[in-house]
Amino acid sequence: MKLSQIAASLVFSITLIMSSVSFASSVSYFMDQSNELGDGVNYLQVTISDVGDDIAFSVQTLPALTGLTPLSNFGIQTFSFNVNGPLCDITSAANIVGLSSTDWDIKYNKNASEFGKFDILYKGTGSDRVDPLEFLIINDDVADGVDCYAVANTDGNFFASHVAGFTAPGGVTSAFFASDGTNMVPIPGAVWLLGSGLVGLISLRRQRP
Repeated sequence: MKLSQIAASLVFSITLIMSSVSFASSVSYFMDQSNELGDGVNYLQVTISDVGDDIAFSVQTLPALTGLTPLSNFGIQTFSFNVNGPLCDITSAANIVGLSSTDWDIKYNKNASEFGKFDILYKGTGSDRVDPLEFLIINDDVADGVDCYAVANTDGNFFASHVAGFTAPGGVTSAFFASDGTNMVPIPGAVWLLGSGLVGLISLRRQRP
């Protein structure tokens, strides 16, 4: 593809997103802590965006993980986060749109290794793993926002994720990763949504009866 075609495609993507989705706010964090690998490395990135009535999450692995030796089923298997008060609460899996509800479900008040207990655990069943993990939180008639879900647990951690299906030094094949909310991505979160499936998820949401 020629450079001019790439540039035109990029402009089209930006125009499509900005015309179809109004981002009231967006925030993005690096997950740079691990229970098995070294801390201080950007392993995953979490982006939360306010998309009108809904909240969009995007969680993706970064080269520190994708650069390891992959196994047959590499990907994100769990993602944990918190809610900031009852108005932001997620009462059932019906509040999350994105992955098949038969493959992923939510559980409440679960520990994520050494990173403490989180309000919400979004979990794939069996060995069901994805990368990136993208979903919408739907709380109809509730004025939730990014700050509803960018909040620390009692151990000071905002998010945690279990990633499996790789081989790291020492024979490590899976690990938990976390963010304490201090390592923010220095690029506007909406930029990181380019090329992702979130526009499709938003369209799916708008087509729901």
